[in-house]
Amino acid sequence: MTKKQLEKYIYDAMTLKFDAIYHHLKDDWPFEFKEHFGLFPKKLYKYVTLNENYTDSIINNYLYLCPAKELDDQFECRVDFPIGKVLDNKSVVDDTFVEALIDKVSEYTSNFDREKMAETIIACLDKEKRPDLGKISLEFDKFDINITDEQKDNLLKAFSALMTGAWISDNSERLFKFLIEKAYAAQEQIGIGSLTENNKSQVMWEMYGNHYRGVCIEYDFTDDLNAMINTLPVIYADKRKSSLLLILVNICIDSFMLALSKGKIGSMNSAKDYVKLFLTKYNEWSFQKEWRLIGEAGFKYPAPKIKKIYLGKRISESDKNKIMKISIEKNIELYMQLDNYDSLELKYEKIELK
Repeated sequence: MTKKQLEKYIYDAMTLKFDAIYHHLKDDWPFEFKEHFGLFPKKLYKYVTLNENYTDSIINNYLYLCPAKELDDQFECRVDFPIGKVLDNKSVVDDTFVEALIDKVSEYTSNFDREKMAETIIACLDKEKRPDLGKISLEFDKFDINITDEQKDNLLKAFSALMTGAWISDNSERLFKFLIEKAYAAQEQIGIGSLTENNKSQVMWEMYGNHYRGVCIEYDFTDDLNAMINTLPVIYADKRKSSLLLILVNICIDSFMLALSKGKIGSMNSAKDYVKLFLTKYNEWSFQKEWRLIGEAGFKYPAPKIKKIYLGKRISESDKNKIMKISIEKNIELYMQLDNYDSLELKYEKIELK
């Protein structure tokens, strides 16, 4: 998928998750979500070093969500948030708020220019920096906002309330603090179940497959809608697009606007950006082609069916015999990893189990 497709995929997945939780949708998925599922790789893999824990995960078919602090990327689920500076200096939040407000309005207009919108916000304030509703209405008429009159009224009310600071309610403050605490504790509390699209990576055999002494497990997602909804692609980038402060302000604004307009104005974009904080890795890791489950650290997530297990070429006889026995009991196909010296690629040969 392209980066644009990845962004949309994550947004759709979060919408799906909401529908599945609150509406219990199973068979009658909207067409656009069927298209969404078509982008999901039906097979994902995990390279593991064989030990008692991983053997147990194969026997009992679960994916262990590893605490983020134990992952290979030092920046994994870490945020740099100047909490003291923010709490002691209101202007830091004010500046971020203006930026967030510009983002909100941009969702509703095709005739959009960030500099012009910043001028518009200033133009809507009186000498005491309070919003002037008359000016707000006139200024908004200059933009091609593709919404109904009722939606426009709601947006103008929200704009006015946001500019007065009314959006910082007790609920918003509690939400703000809760999200900060979650982000700060992410490395300790968030668990990651990492999977990959690639079962022939020499680098991952070395890094995670105990130098070819471990195994690579193939999970079949074909009939597991729950696992598909909760497994998201990693985004590889040179940097994270948004600061945590901007994302938190956006979430609080969205929450306020949804409540004020009774669900008619608002979006999930800011919530998606918050989740993306835990899905973004530096470009150097792009060879992993990673998909991940995100949940509570230490949780044993019920895994999709294991269809195949690939044995590393240096696996010990005792480990090989152990995996063969499990494969027979659970009807799992077994393959031995070999080297192709002509193409310098890996290949696999099926082991006939008796």
